[in-house]
This record gives sequence, structure tokens and C-alpha cells, in this order.
Amino acid sequence: MPKLRSESMYFTAKFISRLLCASTPYLPSKLVSFMWGYISKNILASSTSSGVQSVYGVWLTSRPEDSTFKMAVTGSWGFYLSDLLVNKKENFAFLDIGANCGVYSLLAAKNKQCTKIDAIEPNPIVFADLVSNAKLNQLEFSMHNLAIGAKEGFASLSFKQGNSGRGSLVQTLDSKVDVIMHDVRYISKLYENTEERVFVKVDVEGYEPEIIRQLSKSPVTQRIDDLFIEISPDWITKDDLDYVLKQIESWGLAQVWCSSKVGQYDAHFRRVR
Repeated sequence: MPKLRSESMYFTAKFISRLLCASTPYLPSKLVSFMWGYISKNILASSTSSGVQSVYGVWLTSRPEDSTFKMAVTGSWGFYLSDLLVNKKENFAFLDIGANCGVYSLLAAKNKQCTKIDAIEPNPIVFADLVSNAKLNQLEFSMHNLAIGAKEGFASLSFKQGNSGRGSLVQTLDSKVDVIMHDVRYISKLYENTEERVFVKVDVEGYEPEIIRQLSKSPVTQRIDDLFIEISPDWITKDDLDYVLKQIESWGLAQVWCSSKVGQYDAHFRRVR
């Protein structure tokens, strides 16, 4: 595993990142932008040519030209989900739908209570980074280069160059790639011989209604204790948003946290019955 060039620069950046995530709503936007730039500069300077250690603690293949990579290494995604995965005390399986470069699957893999991980990422370019990052951190778990959706076969994934986190099956962006798609029977089969409670993360850029529709057809929903989902109200209809929230509630889950409701936001649902 790579080693840091400067531990002091890394830990300073890590401390400031947490502080900035907590105080961003109260700070001028120019100061926030400057501070994220400062964190990025220190993180990149403290790491090596073979990899960059994210403030989340995992090593990532360097992609300094990619804005999603910068968010992953600086911590601008926030620390709510990362802390949940690192500190979870009960045995659990982690289903990561829209894994991107794998930060959260890597964090789950570092938790000894996590007994099974399935990281699903359809974009073959991003999937290559996911595989590389698992090797970089000397971690092993199941990775699937495919999409979950309404049909079996192929689908067109639209993505934005320079922002690997913007890959969508419903939006039109500047590049396209054909990806393998399976319906929810694929997930059901993955979990048919296990009894673990399941923690699900969904980050699919406007495709949330179809993912929830598919999961609702699977017995795996009976074992979901936690669901962390990025919701995109600007990209889905109000009816679709209502459907997503009602279906999640029907699984016996209730919202316990959300990041904000301005544009895209993250929400955490936990089993209550």
C-alpha cells in the first residue's frame, strides 16, 4: 500500500475538511471555494504518484482532472455516510448501487462487521477505477460492471466528461456508452443464500424511481435495515418522488436524516418495523 509523503499535510487537510463540512452553510461561498481548493492542494501534495489518500482514509487512483475524484479525496461529500459505515457495530451486507470509484464500498470493506459487499457500477471507465482502488487498498469484495433496471440486455448510459459521478440512464449528457443491464432478479440471486441484514446505498442520478421499483419486487427489501439514497427532485417528477418515498415507507423504513432539500440531496432511511 502507498505511503504518505507528508502526514502533517494530510491530517491538517482531513481536520479542515470535517470542519468545513459542518460550517459551510454559515460561510461565504468564496471562502468555502478557497478552502476546498486548499484541502485539494494539500491532499494531492501529501500523496504519491501511485495513489492519493482520501480524507475518508482510503487510497484512490489519481484522477486530478475529474471533479468527482476531487470530491472523493477532499471529503466534500460530507461524513455522515462514511461515519455510519465505519462505525456500524452489527454484522451487515453492503449493496452499493452506483458505486462510482468505490469510496463507500472500500470503507465498508474495512469494517470487520461487514460480511458481504456488492458494488454495482455500470460505466466501464469508472468501473476500472473501482477495481484499481480495491487493489490499491488490498481489499477484496464483489464488483459488478452493470446497471440494474427494467429490462435484461443493454442500455445507453450518458455521462459527463471530467465528472465521473454524472452518469445517468435518464439524462442526456455529453458522452454515451452502452452498458449491460439486469433486472432485480440479479440482486435477488446475490442474496438468496445469505441471512445478513442489508445496508443499501443508491446513487443513480435521476434513476431512483426505477431502482426503488425494482427493489420492491425483491425479497431483499425485507432484510434492508438502512437505505442511503441520493434523491434528485429536479430530474424526476413529483409523482415519481412521491412514489419513491411511499415505497420506501412500505418497506418499514422511516427517514432519520437528510442533507438538505435544495437540488439533489441525500437521505438516510432506517427500519422502524
